[in-house]
Amino acid sequence: MVQRKSRNHGGIDIAQTPVPVLLLLVAKPMDDPQNWRFRAEEVRTAADNMKDGRSKAIMERIAEDYERRAKLAEQALRTPDRM
Repeated sequence: MVQRKSRNHGGIDIAQTPVPVLLLLVAKPMDDPQNWRFRAEEVRTAADNMKDGRSKAIMERIAEDYERRAKLAEQALRTPDRM
């Protein structure tokens, strides 16, 4: 079993939450910034537990990509639909 560091996200301690529950929590719309930030935090937690530097770096880049996606989702929410 993977040891996860305790991190709190939106009142949820993801290190103490069973994986099936986490999967339900991340099953959110693609335009939800909180969804992307939650995913980024999950990937960072996994990276923190990795010993292999290359794998850790890849996971950290994925987390950064999720953070960028969260910012795009926020911008989309602020921009009225153009028709």
